[in-house]
Amino acid sequence: MTEMKSVLTGAAGEKAKLPADLRLRALSALALAPVALGAVWLGGIAYLLLLALSVLLMAYEWARVTCGPDWGLDAALIAVTGLGALLTVHLLLTPGSDGQGGSLLWAGMVILSGMALGGGLAWLRDKPAGWRLAGIPYISLGPCAMVWIRAQPDIGFLLILWLLLLVWAMDIGAYFAGRAIGG
Repeated sequence: MTEMKSVLTGAAGEKAKLPADLRLRALSALALAPVALGAVWLGGIAYLLLLALSVLLMAYEWARVTCGPDWGLDAALIAVTGLGALLTVHLLLTPGSDGQGGSLLWAGMVILSGMALGGGLAWLRDKPAGWRLAGIPYISLGPCAMVWIRAQPDIGFLLILWLLLLVWAMDIGAYFAGRAIGG
């Protein structure tokens, strides 16, 4: 607890010096938060592009961490499936369409198709499919839900804003709690 207090207030009356990782986190938050908030506020294609970029980054990271040295094909499959599901939800929620309920169902069909293809590819390559397949719904469902939530009239923007603020607060709290308990 004293380490957290010294990070926040400075030790023995000294000017508080932020740890290097906290400084980097704060700078990246100052740069990225306005971009994220702007995309959420604008909605439409700006919001969709932000979510598409997040799907690509998550697919890369997931495949690199879980799929071993030959992760490229898995990353591509996860990314294409996630982007396909995201685009499906977006297109079915455009004004004038009647996709409110069915958009997530169709996105689920895209995700299941990607998982079936992934299972077949894992079998052909004689690789375990578990983590490879788990990444597809894990990465695809969140952004799809965020498109669906943002599309809700009158309240979608506020719900996404609340979600972002909640996640950011939890992340900041977890950082300081981890620093306080030493891990």
